[in-house]
Amino acid sequence: MFHSPNFRNANLFRRNDRPGPVSRRGACSMRMLTIIALVMMVFAAPSAVSAQDFKAPVARSGPSGTAVTPPELVHPEQRLLHRGRDDISQIWRGVRMGERGTLSSKSLGTPVLVQSEGQLWRAARSTLLQTYGAYLLGLSALAVILFWLLRGRIRLKRERTGRLIERFTLSERVVHWYLAVVFLFLGVTGLILLFGRIILVPLVGKQGLAVFATAALHGHNLFGPLFALGVIAMLVLFGGDNLPKRVDFKWLVTGAGVLTGRHVPSWKFNAGEKIWFWVVIITGVAISASGLLLDFSFLATDLSQLQIAHFIHVSGALIAIAGAIAHIYLGTAGVEGALDSMVSGKVDETWAREHHELWAEASPETEASPETEAEETAGRTAPAE
Repeated sequence: MFHSPNFRNANLFRRNDRPGPVSRRGACSMRMLTIIALVMMVFAAPSAVSAQDFKAPVARSGPSGTAVTPPELVHPEQRLLHRGRDDISQIWRGVRMGERGTLSSKSLGTPVLVQSEGQLWRAARSTLLQTYGAYLLGLSALAVILFWLLRGRIRLKRERTGRLIERFTLSERVVHWYLAVVFLFLGVTGLILLFGRIILVPLVGKQGLAVFATAALHGHNLFGPLFALGVIAMLVLFGGDNLPKRVDFKWLVTGAGVLTGRHVPSWKFNAGEKIWFWVVIITGVAISASGLLLDFSFLATDLSQLQIAHFIHVSGALIAIAGAIAHIYLGTAGVEGALDSMVSGKVDETWAREHHELWAEASPETEASPETEAEETAGRTAPAE
């Protein structure tokens, strides 16, 4: 309720309205009103004379004989109205184009009343990211299914020897599983935020989506910075063994030996594994940098920077998830013995020779194979030329 100090004098007005002799204060008020009225009459007289001397412009006739009202005949209020409409249109045009104003608040984006780029960001999110992102994930899953149907599980061609070779140290396995768990959590929560309205609303309704989306958003923002630490640790521990070598080019040209039908020797990681490693690092850096900017939005100087960061963040995540679908399949059910390397850290000698022959031969834990021993024996017994 509105309160005014003038309401306190309400009783005085009521007392003055009572019938009775006019008080001395009332007489003074009447004299003041009379003087003010005389002054107003004196100043209003010249205006009346000038108004009488004003000659209204005569309406002119147009080429067709019709009367054309000159601009001077338009009422001043109408001229102001038309001018106001033009000004409003110009102001609104500038607002729609993202024109920056001047405000006392220094909060992010406040100088812009309407950010037109926001519509472009919403369109990109609903078309490029959601639509093509769904296609990318679907194609990755379809490729894995087709590979499993056509190729099946890649099994060992020879019997296991029982001799184990250390492939990954404890620190390497800890970093791998740390990054894998954080990536899976962030991937699931991120997909809920991106596709939740399309997938979850028909299943749990809008209220259920609100619960899932809120929990996913807070969890995603909380564990996001932990992903950046895993990417850095992965680069430090695995970067040296994933540098390109000459044999990697042969692996790529022959399609991992599929085109020639012969196994292509490789070191600790083949060309395909190296490509996946650098995809993880590049997308991981992009995801981490853009995610940190979205988490700490006060670091951005303009709202468009956050929109670009969101586009990079989601694009990199979709690429990483699509690659992770194939990586998880090949590392578990797709290749026999591959999971042992990340569980116990050791692989059978047969597995090492069939998949990473050059690395197995260079390992001090590897015993000489029968073929190698036969070659060495033949070399020692051969007569000197």
